[in-house]
Amino acid sequence: MTRINIEKIYEKLETDLRQALIDAVRCAIPEAKFNKNRLFQEFVRAVRSRCRTWEKVPDQYVEAED
Repeated sequence: MTRINIEKIYEKLETDLRQALIDAVRCAIPEAKFNKNRLFQEFVRAVRSRCRTWEKVPDQYVEAED
């Protein structure tokens, strides 16, 4: 098993994850009105409450670049 730092993952991908979350909410609930920054902050808070900082993932889910 490999360990990943989940917080560093969503920090690195913040721009893309933020937009994907906004797109998903708009698709699922087109009439929803929300603050984009607050939505992402709450998403991050929910991830932190459900995941440990260091999570184990199977080795085949990670590919190292040389």
